[in-house]
Amino acid sequence: MRHGAAEPAGPAGDESRRLTKIGRDAVRRAAAAIAARGPRPSRILTSPLVRARETAAIVSMTFDPPAPVQERRSLGGGVDPTTLACVVGEETQKPPEGAALLFIGHQPDLGNLVGFFLSADAKDGLLFPPGGVVALEFEGPVAAACGKVVWTWNP
Repeated sequence: MRHGAAEPAGPAGDESRRLTKIGRDAVRRAAAAIAARGPRPSRILTSPLVRARETAAIVSMTFDPPAPVQERRSLGGGVDPTTLACVVGEETQKPPEGAALLFIGHQPDLGNLVGFFLSADAKDGLLFPPGGVVALEFEGPVAAACGKVVWTWNP
């Protein structure tokens, strides 16, 4: 999932950008879609940037009990898809193994990662709008060209 629409960068810089009202509303709609379409994430892994953490908090509270949120520096932006794929693979091996995970990050990283999982080529990446979601599943280990799109959400 890409974070919701955020305010422009100000004097505090890109890392401190917060979600706008439109962004929060879009994230709430995306969270409702995740809850309705499933599966429920056992954990939410998010970029440490403010807008992504705010997105994760909104999505987490959609569930009862709330889904646990953990920050991952590697989701903070500017990371190549091979490295991100390794992070995803490592996280899927943690208990409960095979559980659904939700990753919240930034464009173009997430779009490139999806392209890598679908075709092994990051150039085939998707354009994620703010608040967009792509649900993937893997029949075996998480690897290049082994993902399948289950559903998408565009705000």
